[in-house]
Amino acid sequence: MTIMEIKWEALPGDNKNEEIVATNEKHPDQPIVVGKHLSPQVKNQLVQLLANSLDIFAWTPDDMTRVPREFVEHILGLNQYAPPVVQKRMSISLGMSNSMTTQVRDLIQAGILALYLYL
Repeated sequence: MTIMEIKWEALPGDNKNEEIVATNEKHPDQPIVVGKHLSPQVKNQLVQLLANSLDIFAWTPDDMTRVPREFVEHILGLNQYAPPVVQKRMSISLGMSNSMTTQVRDLIQAGILALYLYL
């Protein structure tokens, strides 16, 4: 992978102390951002490191399948004798609901999430 372009401008509407330094050609909507407080020498070294390492970033859920399970898996420590508690229903906008559904579907297809039914 190569860097599509290097930009040294602040992200519009975001923190003015950050700069876009690298963008993946296949995923231009996911820039790599660093702080402006870095010295020019450190910033150039970091940009070079990032440029040579774009292939190690997980740009999509499919890219995360090689992550060892022990690094990302967690277990909920539940007391099996505790009675269930009904929580208040949270309302979510239709757009957010659709986005969440798409993300979960992508994670399931990538084999990162699995559906389990506890009876």
